[in-house]
This record gives sequence, C-alpha cells and structure tokens, in this order.
Amino acid sequence: MRLSRSRLVASLSAGLALCLATTACGSSDDGSGSATPSADVVTDGTFTFSVADDPGALNPMLGSRTVAVNLFRFLYDPLVHADSNGKIVSGLASQWQVDGGKVTFTMKQGVTCSDGSPVTASTVAKMFNNIKNPANASTLIGIALPNNKFSVEADDTAGKVTLTLDQPYQFILPALEFMPIPCGAAADKPASLATTASGSGPYTLTEAVASDHYTLTRRDGYTWGPDGASTAAAGVPKTIVMKIVANETTAANLLTTGELNAAAVNGPDQKRLTASGMTAKAYKSGGAMMLFNEQDSRITADPNVRKAIALAMDRTQLASVVSRGLVKDPSNSVAPASPQACPDDAAGSAIPATNVEEAKKLLDTAGWVAGSGGVRSKGGKELNLNAPYLSTYAGNQPAAELLAQELQAVGIKLTLTPVTQGTLSTTLFSTGDYDIWPTLALSIPFQSGVFGLLGGPFPPNGTNAGHVANKTFTETATQANQTTGKEGCDLWIKAEQALFSNVDAIPIAPVITNWVTTKSSFSTMQGRIIPTSIRVTK
Repeated sequence: MRLSRSRLVASLSAGLALCLATTACGSSDDGSGSATPSADVVTDGTFTFSVADDPGALNPMLGSRTVAVNLFRFLYDPLVHADSNGKIVSGLASQWQVDGGKVTFTMKQGVTCSDGSPVTASTVAKMFNNIKNPANASTLIGIALPNNKFSVEADDTAGKVTLTLDQPYQFILPALEFMPIPCGAAADKPASLATTASGSGPYTLTEAVASDHYTLTRRDGYTWGPDGASTAAAGVPKTIVMKIVANETTAANLLTTGELNAAAVNGPDQKRLTASGMTAKAYKSGGAMMLFNEQDSRITADPNVRKAIALAMDRTQLASVVSRGLVKDPSNSVAPASPQACPDDAAGSAIPATNVEEAKKLLDTAGWVAGSGGVRSKGGKELNLNAPYLSTYAGNQPAAELLAQELQAVGIKLTLTPVTQGTLSTTLFSTGDYDIWPTLALSIPFQSGVFGLLGGPFPPNGTNAGHVANKTFTETATQANQTTGKEGCDLWIKAEQALFSNVDAIPIAPVITNWVTTKSSFSTMQGRIIPTSIRVTK
C-alpha cells in the first residue's frame, strides 16, 4: 500500500486525527448499535459534534482527509465495515471470500440509494473503475486499494462483485472500509459531488456551510448498517450536526452550554468537563513519528548524526509532552492506533536506547567537533538542523523545544520552525527544507500506510519525503504486504526494525483523541464515530 501525496498530507495532523480507538465509547461489543437502555434515550433528537477543520470537497474519490472520512461514514456505505474491536462485519456486502489476490463479495439485497434507486453490484463496480481511472486522480489509491492494477467484474443477477488485484494484499478487507460507494446518478460521476452527497448511508446531507457546519438527516428504513444495524433503534438521532470548531477551548465551552454533545478535547479543558459530570474516553488515534531528511545535501543524511539524535533524546519524556500528559509510555510502532491489524510492539527492540555519553562519542568519531558555544561543527559547517513542527497542534511546540534542549546537551542545535497545515505539504514534498520533524503525526490505520512516506520514489515522482533508501525495509515491507496472517505481521515487525535500527524514523508516541460527551453515547472504530451506534440520551 503506497499512500498518495494528498492522503499523506491529510494524515499528518494530530489535531485532525480522530481515527483509531482502543475501546468503544458505548457498551456495545460489535460497535454497530448501542446498549443504552431505551428509557434513557431521546426520540428523534439532535446530535451535534465538533471537528477541528472543514472536510473540503465532498467528492468521495478525493475525500481522504480524516474529517472527510468521518463525514462520509454517515453518508455512504462501504462493502465491509470494521467493528469497534477491529472485526470485519457486513456493509453493502453480506458475504465475502478472499482467495489470494481475488476477493468475491455477495451484495445485500434491498439496499437503496438516498434517491431511492437500488444499489447493485454494478453500482459498486463503477466506483472501483472510477478510482482506477488515472484521470480522476483518486486519493483512495494507496488507502482503499494498494494500486490501480486491479480489475473488477459485476454480476447483478447473482449479486456478486469480484475484485482481482495484481497480487495478494494483507489489509484488503480493512482497507476497503475506507472506500465510500456513491450511488444513483453520482455513481457515474462522483466528481460532481463537490458540495452534495449521493449515498446509501444512514443519513443524507441536507445543509453544507463550509467552515461552519454540516447538517444531516436520518434515513428511515435503513437496515443495512454494520452487521445489520438500522436507524430504527431507540435513541438514534433524527438530525446530526457536524460543527467546525478550530479552538479546543471553544469546543469545551460549547459542551458546557449544551450546544455540543461531543468533541475531542485533549488539553487541560477536559478536567473541568469531567468534573461537571461529562464522560471522557481516550483513544489511540495514530502515531507521532520523528522523521529525517536523508537527501545528500542534508546533515541528516549522515546515519551517525541520526543515531546520535536517537541516543540523546528521552522518548518517554517526549511522548508525555507531545501528548500533553495523556501518554506515559512511548510508541514502538509506525501504526500504534488501536485496534491494530498487526500488533508490532516487538519492533521497538531496534530503537536505540537513551545514552547521552554514547551520543557524544558517536559525534566525536564522525568528526563533529564541539565549538566554543557548545554547537558542534565539521568542515566549517555548524551542526544546526532545521526542525519544523505543525503549530496547529498544541503538543508539538513544547515537544520540539524539549528535543532542542536534549540535543543541545550533545552539541546539536535545532532551529525550530512553526508551519501550518497549508504549508506542510510544500515543506515535505516540494521544497524539502527540513532536516528533522520532531513529532509528525500520522493517522494511518495499518502499517502499510507508512510505506509511501518512507519507501519508493522521491518527490516529485513519489511521496518518499524522507528520501529514505533502506533496501531491507523496502523489500521486507513489500513482502509483508503480500503475506497474510501472522506471517505477514511478523514480516512487518522485521521491516520496521530495519527502519528503526538505521534511524530512518523513530516512533515517539501514540496520538491520543479524547472524546468528551454529554447527553449522548456512541461506539467508535479507531476513534471514528460509528453512526448507527449514536444515541441521544436524557
């Protein structure tokens, strides 16, 4: 799986990472419904939640930003869902069979689009082919599908869709959860859905005010949700409002006044909210990674410098600071979000342990000489590294400042540069003007999502922004992608160990999303709200 550039950019903001869950918000085991007693719920209520950013264009072929993915779950159905425990359950497909690189889906009967038209095998095949068409530049290549080297056949009589990949893909079923299926007239022209929606999901889009709010209305008669969930259950809200609230304190205030039912509040405001009786639950929603620019012209092309950085820093302290105290232990995985498709904490054994004196010796041996001001130099060049950080997430700046202090102790200077979400893409993929990203958040659902960022072609021909040329990682990760089950997961551990031992990337902390709720309950899959599980309560 190789992430498209726009998907990579979309996944790099911890502030938007509402992705991956450790446990369900509600008490339902499968995440498809809610166990809230019917006497405690509100009939035809309104559920209002906030997100930090606008989803942008509503074209489901391009909507790979985390906020868009969350919105699309209300409006569209995928072929299969993953429940709150990571188990694959039915979506538009009632059954599926994987045979190597061939997957056959049996469609549910009686599914209708929001315009009343039937959703058939041919409807699904159209979306596959639209994604495959290079002219559509779909960002779902590298997310829902590993590449565009696939074919699809639809048999409406038998109600079957057959997807044939060019090779087996370990994560094909969980990946297809990220493929919304447009229907009706939009099945032929999904690009027409810039500001509207046409799907088979449990809600329809009734109002879209960019950068302010999106209003959705319940579809009565919807019975084909995750594992057969429906909108007929008691307490399922009639109206959903997704409000754009960039400031976390503002969101907290709106929870207090009752204008919101749910918001992600990771900072100090959560204490006053829970003290007032609200419920808060924290979820691993991605991972913060330390990345390096290994272009020949950059100081961090030197593996000795990278290893010295790894030896000089305290990952436990960095994890605590970047998470604003929500994390006690550092991450050992490129994809620590939970539930994990492949448990891979064993890869952390390859991460160099903190040893400040060893870091100094390594730099001495590499020819970096300490100067009068404490900053090392070599051949007249100061050991000064450009370290951008995403300023829109509150934990990044103090974490970058802490790292600068730790590296100063061994003679490395960091020049900290705040960047916005808008300039992140340019810095990573165009100018390449950085040496180290102290904590770059990746909201990817499984290990293969990091392959495009740390392997393959360099920009502008690819998304390998670090210019990493780690042959062992590339070869092992490629093999892991094509190998199913525990054997494939074991290969991913080896691939990650190749990255960590060469200090091409170092995991710092799981990204935490702390959902705070009032007068409502819901379940999640990897932090993403499961629409049919929402209940408005008294």
